[in-house]
Amino acid sequence: MELQTELFKMNPLEELDKRQLREFFRRNKTEMSCMDNPQTFLNQLRDNKLIPEEKYKEMTRITSKDKMKKNLYNLLCWIEEKQPQTISLFWTCVFKEFIMTQYPTLKRLQDSLRKSLRW
Repeated sequence: MELQTELFKMNPLEELDKRQLREFFRRNKTEMSCMDNPQTFLNQLRDNKLIPEEKYKEMTRITSKDKMKKNLYNLLCWIEEKQPQTISLFWTCVFKEFIMTQYPTLKRLQDSLRKSLRW
């Protein structure tokens, strides 16, 4: 019974103000763009339909770290400008434990978001 309750709990991010989540996203794009080896991060975005396949393929062809950071930043800008309605889903997807384990930046952002929004 307890497991069922856990499975049906609402996502805490869904209860947060969408404007605040978008603003938090906007303020933290640069930090996210500096993550090393963002392949799993990109996979997660693609798998959850936050980015189209073509953008995913463009990103996976990049071999230079500097180009990757620049293009990752541009991809995050694209999400912000073209897909603002997905920002809550974005945070839900990247705040998964297996993603945060690989990218400490995301764990720090989650902690920061929790403190700032009292989540």
